[in-house]
Amino acid sequence: MEDTVPIKEQKQLWTKLKESISDLQSLLTNSELRHRLLISYVIWFTTALSYYAIGFSHENFGSDPVIYAAVSGVVEALGYVVPIFVLHWTGRRVAISFAQLISGALLLTTIAIPLDFPGIILAVAMISRMFNNAVYSIIFLFINELFPTVNRGTAMGTCATISHFAGIVGSFSVMEMSKVSRHLTPVICGISAVLSGLSVLLLPETGGKELPDSVEEINQRVKEGEHVSLRNCFKFK
Repeated sequence: MEDTVPIKEQKQLWTKLKESISDLQSLLTNSELRHRLLISYVIWFTTALSYYAIGFSHENFGSDPVIYAAVSGVVEALGYVVPIFVLHWTGRRVAISFAQLISGALLLTTIAIPLDFPGIILAVAMISRMFNNAVYSIIFLFINELFPTVNRGTAMGTCATISHFAGIVGSFSVMEMSKVSRHLTPVICGISAVLSGLSVLLLPETGGKELPDSVEEINQRVKEGEHVSLRNCFKFK
């Protein structure tokens, strides 16, 4: 009897694994869901990369580590609160795009500020971090709304995996990039944030719409014009 317990557990794990693989296959074989998923990966990767890279970059921004950590905590809280009010006035993708573009632009701006002005560098970096944190709070909502109920868990799970991988890269690469140049971290994170902010505009808006339950419902919405497209870049609602 004792020998049968591990076998049952193995069968259950194997069944869950096959279900997860099947869900991922359905996401990748459907062209619309595949495009949404790939753009979602880009957003999650760049957001997590900037989050951790900025968090460990007090030396790059010429700031005291204690002051840097304290200000980061306050700014992070603001970044999670502000979107609550912003989303009443604008759509999800526009808010994400705007926040990432501003965050990336501010990071690139720190390159031009001399180290003789550490207060200004810190202020600009923290404002950039606030916008990046705002993206973090919105994408949890937006990405969930992009996928049907049957695949939502798999989509979010793989996005979280990409995010954790970016966190590892951002955390450990800061020290190595700092040895080369203090500008390298803000340049890489800034450019990636700008590119990600532009790519999110390709996605359809989900605000005010019912959550899709099945892949068939997604296909029906695609026929109605709700899909990944360059035309979405000119829609600001």
